[in-house]
Amino acid sequence: MASSLGLSALCVMALGLAGRQGGAYSVASGAALSAPALADDAADVVPDYLAVIYDAFGRTEEAEIYDTLAQVAGGEALVTLYLERMGAMAGVDYEPDQTVFEMEMLDLDARETDGGVWMDATWHVMGIVGHGGHSHVRDNTYAAELEMTPTDGAWRITRFSLTDAERVTADAGGASGL
Repeated sequence: MASSLGLSALCVMALGLAGRQGGAYSVASGAALSAPALADDAADVVPDYLAVIYDAFGRTEEAEIYDTLAQVAGGEALVTLYLERMGAMAGVDYEPDQTVFEMEMLDLDARETDGGVWMDATWHVMGIVGHGGHSHVRDNTYAAELEMTPTDGAWRITRFSLTDAERVTADAGGASGL
């Protein structure tokens, strides 16, 4: 099981996938999609929502972080994700530089619940994280349990629990980057 340190690692890793959210299930799609249809199409939905979360984690202003997360998360998940991001930034006196090159769903199980959809998801993220004049390649795999429910007129992630975080590879980095 991953601890909050695992979610913090997810926060620090990466970001910049906001452009990916242009899919059929972007935030604007609202709650018109039925729970059975959402469960059937989860492989298209989850990457779009994760892209927005990564975008939020790439921001440094509290209001921007919260507002971006609120596009795709609500309730318990919004609080959890926001507090983890703020915790990852605590004591940091530099602007992190993060770029995601690739995000791929590895496994996804979705099932309809009363009023929502419960999902077990595993995904891979690869990118570069830079700070303090040097950068590191991050090649990580994450697993999480999440639930999506209609909230404020749209599907939102209302429960999010990171269950595993594994660093697949990392370089030594250096002042010049890779």
